[in-house]
Amino acid sequence: LMDDNRREDLRRMFCLFERVKALDLLKVGWSMYIRQMGESLMSNLSQQKSFVEDVLTFQERLEVILKSCFFNQVKGR
Repeated sequence: LMDDNRREDLRRMFCLFERVKALDLLKVGWSMYIRQMGESLMSNLSQQKSFVEDVLTFQERLEVILKSCFFNQVKGR
């Protein structure tokens, strides 16, 4: 869902997890996704010209998802 930018589905998932009081599980998944993507970006340091741009693009995407789908409530651990 994250890689495909399926924000409506992410929003529904957040509402479901919130309703069943399972936001901690969502936070764990969110943190794991960020960590894995960060490690992936770091492993491609041979492309140093685009590294900073890639990190900033990733950060922008995360901020949009956090605000529009998770209502700033899932910040990870």
